[in-house]
Amino acid sequence: MNHSFPAQAERARRDMVFEGRGLQAIAAAVAKAHATVFAEMVPFLRAYASYCGTYTAAVACVAALSETKPKLAKFLGKARQVPQCRGLDLASFLIKPPQRLCKYPLFFNDLLKRMAVPKPTAGLGGPDQT
Repeated sequence: MNHSFPAQAERARRDMVFEGRGLQAIAAAVAKAHATVFAEMVPFLRAYASYCGTYTAAVACVAALSETKPKLAKFLGKARQVPQCRGLDLASFLIKPPQRLCKYPLFFNDLLKRMAVPKPTAGLGGPDQT
């Protein structure tokens, strides 16, 4: 996996700007770089299928164990009070990975919107100008 992606992307962007390439070329290169990184992550995303498939059972298991194991219930209650937990219980943390998975399409849609290159307008130096 490429851990120096941000530095490489910035270097590539600066090179393209220096070479005088247009915004569309830069946007295409950045999009390709993001797609490459995401493609490298796909094998890791497969773990979500198993995780999501067992999430409900895991939460039910923790709840059942908390009812029958007072020490576990006490521990989970104390853990919830730790500042880093922000008052969230274990089930709230267990749902985070599936929630993150749902955010990927939103991230890519936002990325596409931000990378859109505006079309030149007539009279403002665009190709329609005579």
